[in-house]
Amino acid sequence: MRLILRNVAARLGDDGSLVVAASPDSLARQPWQWDVRLSREPVGQSQDYVGAGIGRHHVCVRVDDAHVSAELLTQTFDDPGTERQTVTIGRPADELWLAVVETGTFRHGHLEVAPGDVLVWEGGDPVGIDITATSDERITVALVILRRTDGQSLRWVP
Repeated sequence: MRLILRNVAARLGDDGSLVVAASPDSLARQPWQWDVRLSREPVGQSQDYVGAGIGRHHVCVRVDDAHVSAELLTQTFDDPGTERQTVTIGRPADELWLAVVETGTFRHGHLEVAPGDVLVWEGGDPVGIDITATSDERITVALVILRRTDGQSLRWVP
């Protein structure tokens, strides 16, 4: 599954933060396992969060350590030059990846992606993430990698 949320960072609520993805999306289905939040300000140091908020959009991740582990990192892609070559990143099909675009614009498949957009990849579509720069600005994304602790595939239905 591939999902794009357009310009999410511009829609932060009155409290200055917004959950962009969580599992489950309804607590009536099963117990909470993880969530990813954008915040206007860093959330501060807390054992609940994998990070206090990276990037200009302050991406924050919480997980139930008994079920899910998470990595939170910044990924940068230098401008490939005037030829606009495509960079392909391999993503394991058993992981869920969420990227918040911080700087730069690029094409991913037929999607034009810009700062403030959020991309989510889950399952086998796609396992090869193609990124083609559409401007001269360096592409930077805050990347969240979620995986189940029992080694099974992490699945999510938004």
